Amino acid sequence: RFYHLTSDVKDSEGLWSAINTWRPILGNEAIPFANDGGDNQFFLDLSDSPPSVKVCLHDEGMKKIMLSKTFDEFIDGLDFDEDMI
Repeated sequence: RFYHLTSDVKDSEGLWSAINTWRPILGNEAIPFANDGGDNQFFLDLSDSPPSVKVCLHDEGMKKIMLSKTFDEFIDGLDFDEDMI
């Protein structure tokens, strides 16, 4: 699920709430943009140039794993899941 932009900073499904909640864990140079069904956070790592896409696995001690070198590469790698309709 991708976060949406909203002017309501307390909207739990909005980008501002996700940033405020996850900043202490991900750091100041990360922007969470989505989560999966298990609440693992997909985020842009702005310390890389260009920003890379990583996932933070909360069930594995907040382990951060690189998924793609760019956001474009990440989007291009998404697949359609018929079970999620």
